[in-house]
Amino acid sequence: MVHVDNSSERTVRIYSDAMYTPGKPSGVAFVAFLPATVDLEARVVHSAIMLAHNDVLDSFDPDKKQYIEQLELLAAIAPYFTIPEELRRARVIHWVDNTGALAGLIKGYSAAGDAARLIHVLAAQRLELEVDIWFQWVPSKANIADLPSRSEFAMLHRMGSTLVSMTLPEGSALYRRPFLALTPNPRWGGISNLPRIGSIAIGNLRTAVPRPGDVSITRGSGSPLANPFPIGPTSTRSQVCTAYEALFRYVAPGTYSTGIAAGSCQRLLGPSAGIRREAELLTLARQVARAEPLRLLCACYPRQCHATTVARLIREKAHELRTQAEATR
Repeated sequence: MVHVDNSSERTVRIYSDAMYTPGKPSGVAFVAFLPATVDLEARVVHSAIMLAHNDVLDSFDPDKKQYIEQLELLAAIAPYFTIPEELRRARVIHWVDNTGALAGLIKGYSAAGDAARLIHVLAAQRLELEVDIWFQWVPSKANIADLPSRSEFAMLHRMGSTLVSMTLPEGSALYRRPFLALTPNPRWGGISNLPRIGSIAIGNLRTAVPRPGDVSITRGSGSPLANPFPIGPTSTRSQVCTAYEALFRYVAPGTYSTGIAAGSCQRLLGPSAGIRREAELLTLARQVARAEPLRLLCACYPRQCHATTVARLIREKAHELRTQAEATR
C-alpha cells in the first residue's frame, strides 16, 4: 500500500483532451486551474502540441484503426510532467472525456499493451510527485481542454490563461519499457522505499514574502544558476528556457550552439561557469537532501521559467544523494 502524504490543502483542477484524425497531426492538450498560494494569486495555465508521426506516435502498437485512447492517456500524463512543481503534494481533480482512457487511469491498467505502458508511466510520476489524483468523466462539450487540442485559444486568452511549453516523458523507449523496468530509477530510490527530501518551491521574486530557504536565481542576484540567455527580438521565452536546459546536457560547456546570444552574460557561459553552476546545484541538492526547504525565486515565474529546470535537477540530485546515504548505512 502506498500512503500519499498531502500536507497541503491545495486542490488543482485539470482538464485534458486529445484530438485524433488518421493521417493528420494529432492534438494533445490540457488546462489547469491552479489555486492561490501565499505568494501567487489563483491562475489558469494551458498547454498544447500537435504530434505528427514521431517517437511518441510510432511507439504505439501498430495495425490499429485509431489511437484516440492512447492519445487521451498521453494528454492526461502531460500536466504531471509539464508543471510538476505546481502539482507536487497537491490534490488534483482531473477530468477526462474518453471513457476508455478514464477506465484505465482509474484501474491503473489496460488490456492494450501501449495504453498500459502509458498508465504505468503516470503511476511512477504520481509516486514521484506524491500527488493525490481523482479522475472524473466530463462530457466532451463541457471539456475546456477540447479547445486547445484543436488549436483554439481565443477563450483561454480571454480568461487570462498562461501558455506553458508541454513536456512529455522522454523517448519512445519509455513507452515500450515495462513498468518494473522503471522502478529502480535512482530519482525515487526504489518505488517501495521513497527517500524523504526537503520541499522545493518556486516563487516570484517581486511578490514573494521572504522566508527561510529562499534563493534568488535571477541574473541580478549573481547566482551561477541564472539564465544567461535574455528574451529579445529573435528569442522567445520558450527558446531561452530550452537553451538554458541545454547548458546541463553537454559535458564540455561552450562546445554547443544554442543560436541565442548571451549578450552581457558571458560570465555565465564557458567551462568555469559550468563548474560554478554544477557546484551550486550540488550545494542546494545537499540542502534538500537534508530535508531542508528550498524556494527558488525568479522575476518571470509563474510564466515559463528556467527555475523549473533548476528545481527538477536539484530534486533529482537530492534523491540520488539520499539514496547513496541510505545504501551506506
